[in-house]
Amino acid sequence: MPAPYSKDLRERVGRLYRKGTLTYDEVAQLLGVGRASVSRYLRLERESGSVTPKPAKGGASARLGDASREAVSELVAAHPDKTPEELDSLWTGVSPREGGSVRRAIEAAGATLKFLPPSSPDMMPIENAWSKVKHLMRAQKPRDENAIDDAFAHSATQVTPSDAAGWLAHCGYQAQPM
Repeated sequence: MPAPYSKDLRERVGRLYRKGTLTYDEVAQLLGVGRASVSRYLRLERESGSVTPKPAKGGASARLGDASREAVSELVAAHPDKTPEELDSLWTGVSPREGGSVRRAIEAAGATLKFLPPSSPDMMPIENAWSKVKHLMRAQKPRDENAIDDAFAHSATQVTPSDAAGWLAHCGYQAQPM
């Protein structure tokens, strides 16, 4: 949402119109604002005695209740040197990288805890696959819709299991035995 016009401009709208020689449209054109703005500023001045913009309404409501906000404030005061991630792990009791009891429960179930690689388009195997398909399609130089469909069908078949394994390894994923 754009910033409201300055209070000075809003006051000039009122002064010009109150002289009684200009219409809403003429005031708007002279000051470079819309007719609706002139009308709104004059109505605001009539109703409130001021052209100061009203505070913005709406937006997201607070996600934490008063008790939770107080608890978070106490947590931050008790640990002023912690990062937001570390504070979150203290708050929830589960660290994003060191699950403690969560890790033990996973391992007790016979599973291993593996962390995903960093989230980045450079670290997404599908991006590598699309890159190869697009490169092969461009090399075919399709010039109409049917040729594009054919080029895509041909290019997609050129992605091999070996390509996929290489992209997965490059992005940090480890192959799991079946």
